[in-house]
Amino acid sequence: MVHITIASSSGSEVQRESDLFVNLVDAIDALRDPVARIQERIYVDSFQPRTFSLEAGVIIDHRYVARTVLDRIEAELRSAFSFDRRNFGQSVTAAEVLDVIQAVEGVVAVDLDRLERDDAQVTASSPRIILEAKRARMDPVSGDILPAELLLLNPAAKGILLKELKP
Repeated sequence: MVHITIASSSGSEVQRESDLFVNLVDAIDALRDPVARIQERIYVDSFQPRTFSLEAGVIIDHRYVARTVLDRIEAELRSAFSFDRRNFGQSVTAAEVLDVIQAVEGVVAVDLDRLERDDAQVTASSPRIILEAKRARMDPVSGDILPAELLLLNPAAKGILLKELKP
């Protein structure tokens, strides 16, 4: 059995009825060995989109304009956790988030207050260390094959809440 998780080049899901999906499946079948076609099954599915949000306090060097630094942090986070930079099944870690923020010029220190998948129930007051993104897998109850998740930063304004902390 082979499972292939796909996305459009723009980062959107690919509907089963779309020309892209149908043509891709037809092309795969056309190139397969006819004997292997009988013996193995190939599944093609669009990815499962998932998002996460974060909240952080940042101490900013007094020589920098705070709003400019905060805007740069947001831009860097949106770039680092975008479709073009992430892989199917790639988890997000607090260390990655802190690394992106700390690399912005003018940042002295960071306090990560919240890091959560948007579809998770918040059960703890401290941020998660790892947000898991699942790879393609078999559902243990139904036996269905589930496509890989793509975990991206929530594109809404509420996806990133940054506040300046005074030293």
